Amino acid sequence: MPVIKITEAGVARIEPPKKDRVDYWDKAQPGFGLRVTSTGHRSWQIMYRTGGKRKRLSLGDWPALPLKLAREAAAQALKQVGDGHDPSRQRTAVTGGAVTVDHLARSYLERHARRNKKSWQADEGMIRREIIPAWGRRGAAGIARRDVIEIVESVAARGHPYAANRLLALIRKMFAWGCEVDLVESNPGRGVSAPHREVARERFLNDNEIAELWSAWTQQGWPFGALFKLLLLTGQSRNDISSMRLEDIQFQSRVWTPPGARSHGGHTHELPLSDFALELLAALPRSKSGLVFPAGPRATTPVTGYSNAVAKSRKLSGVEGWQLRDLRRTAAVGMVRLGAAPELLDRVLNVRSGTAGGVRGIYQLAAEMDEKRRLLNGWAEQVRQMTGTQSGL
Repeated sequence: MPVIKITEAGVARIEPPKKDRVDYWDKAQPGFGLRVTSTGHRSWQIMYRTGGKRKRLSLGDWPALPLKLAREAAAQALKQVGDGHDPSRQRTAVTGGAVTVDHLARSYLERHARRNKKSWQADEGMIRREIIPAWGRRGAAGIARRDVIEIVESVAARGHPYAANRLLALIRKMFAWGCEVDLVESNPGRGVSAPHREVARERFLNDNEIAELWSAWTQQGWPFGALFKLLLLTGQSRNDISSMRLEDIQFQSRVWTPPGARSHGGHTHELPLSDFALELLAALPRSKSGLVFPAGPRATTPVTGYSNAVAKSRKLSGVEGWQLRDLRRTAAVGMVRLGAAPELLDRVLNVRSGTAGGVRGIYQLAAEMDEKRRLLNGWAEQVRQMTGTQSGL
């Protein structure tokens, strides 16, 4: 944790870290500091002790809150600590007013979603597109059930009923987390009904559709064409594939370990890569960030813009009505046809109910890796035959 002289101009010059976040502490004002995340987000904070425990309190975001006001807020909060009070119980944002939705949303992303959810990027996208424009500057405590109903119904009215359901679920989770960490007192999403009754999709691609789409993906090229091919070959989630890094691939042993991809049993998810998948990866361009599918040549975040890419695939292939999640389902169906046992398929798809521990667990995992490799190679060869492809591309 570096200690520096924090200045307004200096804050803008601090380079974001490649991963996670870095806390910078001020030489002039002990306990006051700046947190910088890999996304470039900068927020003021204080660190203090109360009840024998060390606590961190976020004061607000830079540049919305300038250094001068942040110092004043920090001094006021630290004075409360000196007087024997816990400033976090005031439920106030930096300026002394109510916690805003913007502050609640950013705190939820940084302190919960990024650490615990593989789908945190989907949450971040909905927050940026829907929640912040509508509620960002409002006090979180002032959001009522009527507000939740209106924002959710507005998304459904635009012709996106499933997205409306996802937004409602996010609002409920965000405010529930806010209650847990004492940022808000109530959850306005509780009791609000989902606007659309969802029916489980059963769509998977047939052999002809796979061949047509593979040809379209070849035309699309990198990044989306190759990304969609890997989704089909591996059966993994979109978030895991899109955030794939070269450093997580052991080319010699042909194993990929998605960062943070934990099974439901708490074990690291290791996936053998088929020869077909490795051929595809070997032919892709390399980025400076190490990401296989970066958002741009110099980007440090994964690619975005899936809706347009899927629409282009549909147009090029003539295959309509499919979604990205159907690629995972198609891979699962293909592996079942190859004779995959349900337990093995769960482990390939990273849906794990439990694993033996100790020495028995080590032997079990080793045998399981061989079984997974055989299954994924078998499925990859099926795809190769369907598409008439001699190489990954």
